[in-house]
Amino acid sequence: MGLLTVKVRMPWSPRDRTGAVPERDADAEIARNLWRNYRLLPPNSPRKNVFDWFLLLLVVFNSLEIPFLLVFDLPPEAERGMKNFDIFIDCVFGLDFLRNFVTSYYVDEQIVTSRKQIAMHYITTWMSIDLIALIPWDLIGEGFSFLRVLRLLRLRRVVLKIDSLKGGVVLRFFVLIFWWFLIAHWFACIWWYIGKVEYLDAAQRWTDGLPSKNETTWMVRIPPTGTAASGFSVVAFDECVDSCLAQCPPSLTCTKVSCMANSTCDDNNLDPTLSTRMPDEVLNQWLTSFYWALTMLMKMPNVGPDTSIEKGFSCFTVIVGAIFFALLLGQVTTLIMVTAKAGSQLREQLVTISTFAASRRVPANLSAKLRRHLNAEWQVTKGMDMQGLLADFPTQLKGDVLSAVFSNLLECNPTFLRCSYQLRRSILALLKPSVALKKQTIIAGRQFGATIYILMKGSLQVSQAPSAEGDSRTTEGGSPEGPSMARRAASMGAKDLKKQLTRANTKGFKDKLKVRMLERQGAVIPLDTIFEGARTSPFSVFAVSQCNLLLIEANDLARLLERYPADDANIVTLALDAEYKGLVESLKMNRDSRPGGESSRESRAAGSEEPAPSANKAVRSTPKDEVSLTEKISTMEENARTLIDSVVALQVETAKVPHVLRALSARLGVEVDAPSSGPPSPGSLAGSDASKKKDAGNPVAGFFGLGGQPED
Repeated sequence: MGLLTVKVRMPWSPRDRTGAVPERDADAEIARNLWRNYRLLPPNSPRKNVFDWFLLLLVVFNSLEIPFLLVFDLPPEAERGMKNFDIFIDCVFGLDFLRNFVTSYYVDEQIVTSRKQIAMHYITTWMSIDLIALIPWDLIGEGFSFLRVLRLLRLRRVVLKIDSLKGGVVLRFFVLIFWWFLIAHWFACIWWYIGKVEYLDAAQRWTDGLPSKNETTWMVRIPPTGTAASGFSVVAFDECVDSCLAQCPPSLTCTKVSCMANSTCDDNNLDPTLSTRMPDEVLNQWLTSFYWALTMLMKMPNVGPDTSIEKGFSCFTVIVGAIFFALLLGQVTTLIMVTAKAGSQLREQLVTISTFAASRRVPANLSAKLRRHLNAEWQVTKGMDMQGLLADFPTQLKGDVLSAVFSNLLECNPTFLRCSYQLRRSILALLKPSVALKKQTIIAGRQFGATIYILMKGSLQVSQAPSAEGDSRTTEGGSPEGPSMARRAASMGAKDLKKQLTRANTKGFKDKLKVRMLERQGAVIPLDTIFEGARTSPFSVFAVSQCNLLLIEANDLARLLERYPADDANIVTLALDAEYKGLVESLKMNRDSRPGGESSRESRAAGSEEPAPSANKAVRSTPKDEVSLTEKISTMEENARTLIDSVVALQVETAKVPHVLRALSARLGVEVDAPSSGPPSPGSLAGSDASKKKDAGNPVAGFFGLGGQPED
């Protein structure tokens, strides 16, 4: 037994993010190597599958056509056309017969390349059946035409193909319907053949002068619409036929068959010889027989058996119909149970939520949100835990399944997934699907959490979370100032927010409220670090529309990265850090100021005695000179307060100047007009000539009058 080893070298495709060679490319490479080296056809290939489906359609056609041609009499032109098409079908199956000698097969997942073993394998399996079905029995002789039914052995192809298909209860139900229809067609052909033989036998007995049997074929016992409206009467029918023969004019050749088919005796009577003269009559004959077969399989025949052959065949039909009815009923019951089971779990959870809300007095609006969220999440997950379902499967197979499930995310090519093949698959195993309803707050400002969010569908509104001081500020009356800026942003939709920001009188509000809309598939809302547990989020995230999200717990991701090389882990951490930095810069936030007033990770590591992070953890570099607008405003406010305090202190000291002047003038014995402590009046600023002369002659008064030195 030869084992074929194939080296597949395919260029990396940007749309194939799994890191593995696509299965279709591997199959194509195997097919090329098999034909180049061994002149053999592959066991599986797209062309082989198409040819197999074509053969399957020909088998189904043969299974319907062969019984039909054996019992129904077609016009010569139609019968000749059907025989020519049969020759074409035989040629196609002849090619398939030869192809099986050069088609390799698998043994224990190994491709057999020995022609001798391939031929022996085919000879000992299906060659005898294919050879019998390939013999042109109708060309050998007219008496061998009935052996064409042996071609129905090709239906084993249908059985094998259906078994190879992937499907559940619905597929099995339709397969059972197909077999039921096929068997009903066969029984219809057999029922017509029984009636045809006994019909012609009755006519031949009359021709030979033999007495008629005490039984009548079903073809003349179909409930009539003419002479016997209350039911069929054998005596009345025989009298009508005898009268027809007696009244036949000498110029015409009357037979019992023509009189039995006389509409005067029976309107619904069927003449088996009529189809050769009237092609449309063949369809009527088949529909009549097929209707009887369907009703007999359901144990409600429109006409009962009378002859011995009809009774025996009817008994067999009832048994087969009972078996098929039981199988069909079982499949329908299973289908209903599976469909009901899929919805019963959701209904049970909805009932549990309603009971909980009623017993705990949950407000009606919150109870409605719970039900809407459960319905939305069910549409995504179908009540299945993907991680638990795939936990026991091999790692490689689980990775292939996850790559197919999250193919939309891989096509977006997010930066944190541009790592190695194995690490990327391990990260996919941590993803958890989730749903956010419209107008739902996903992350409230200053909320603790350790979850990374990935947007797959919908629109998210991200804004800067309010500072801790802003949350604690109150009005003079002691009541809170009102909703923070982030809450005001979250309470508005995208259109209302745009109108609010474009108003002329909201310049201050526009400066304080920084909002970013995320609508790109694969957009990430990261953390500042994934290695320090739960963190207060500097963002407020609000769902503008219903969103499909993927969640990654930071702790799980950190433990995963510790098991991989530092170079590979740094690709993920640096990518998440760049996403965080880009989101922070788009909101014009201070990246050095950590949530809750914490310093950067590097400063904490330098100022504490804790050991530095391991090499597997990526250390981020934070710009030291980066200062946000918020800090600048805070610094300006502090400087303004200091300046105001200095001015107030200066005013207090200035109020002491008049007392100092009086004490000094009393000690010197000079009268001095002390300036008033209040603001000067316009008159005092302008002054008079007398006062100017007096001040000029009294230098002391001029000096202590805060006028400075006298002018020369």
